[in-house]
Amino acid sequence: MSEMFDGLQEAFSEIAAQAGATLTGPNALTCDAIATPLLKSKLLRDSGLMPEVESTAEILRTDMTRLEIVDRALVVIGGVTFKVMLIEDDGADPCVRLHLKRSR
Repeated sequence: MSEMFDGLQEAFSEIAAQAGATLTGPNALTCDAIATPLLKSKLLRDSGLMPEVESTAEILRTDMTRLEIVDRALVVIGGVTFKVMLIEDDGADPCVRLHLKRSR
């Protein structure tokens, strides 16, 4: 399981470095992210936050910890500030999904 987890983490890092964006966390540290307009999920739908969420970003769980990202934290992607509305983390994947709302 550890080899598969490490392989997924390595693959994510390669894809994010080539096609991703830079995410800046609340503590001003940065990481690679894969940002998309919106990825719908059952957790997002069940949370009742779907009308508020405008974007989604996937980052490594280790980066989430390092950047001190928590619910309602402000992050910056491509010069735009977003508020983290929901964090999806199933524990079996090295990545977490951040559901974001543009901060005005």
